[in-house]
Amino acid sequence: MPNSELITAIKTYVNNQEYNAAAYPSDIDGLFAICSQNPTTLEATIYEPVVCLILQGRKETWLGDRCVNFGAGESLIVSHHLPIVSRILKASADKPYTALILSVNMSIIHSLYEELGEAELVVAKALSLDAGRTDKDLIQAMGRLFGLTGRPLEAKVMAPLIRREIHFRLLRANH
Repeated sequence: MPNSELITAIKTYVNNQEYNAAAYPSDIDGLFAICSQNPTTLEATIYEPVVCLILQGRKETWLGDRCVNFGAGESLIVSHHLPIVSRILKASADKPYTALILSVNMSIIHSLYEELGEAELVVAKALSLDAGRTDKDLIQAMGRLFGLTGRPLEAKVMAPLIRREIHFRLLRANH
């Protein structure tokens, strides 16, 4: 699914919700959709291990005195529970901040690491919170996972496979 179609699908999904929230859970366990027309103020929270893929807009996340600023086509990877402060910087009615957040399953990460070994993985600086450019394969996998929303039979079979693919691609990411 091209990014523009995924953005439209997320906007439609969020607009069909009957309540207001910062993030809307999908039918897929651990997958959330965000679509915000307005920048936000700084908010403190605890991030769990997640990947946040921004498709449109811009966000900044603070961990102590370190600021991670990321936007469309980039993702934030959080490796464990962290106290952070964040805000949406860029959003409008025409181009709302649009993102997908997926909980990272550390059991899948450990399983893949054992299966592949360190030689097959990207060895980069180890940071608990980092952002960078997201490759098209990871974006497509996130889109396929979100595309299973509202399709319980397909989700039952395909979601675990796509989730494993996403975790593999996270291990191979440069951030």
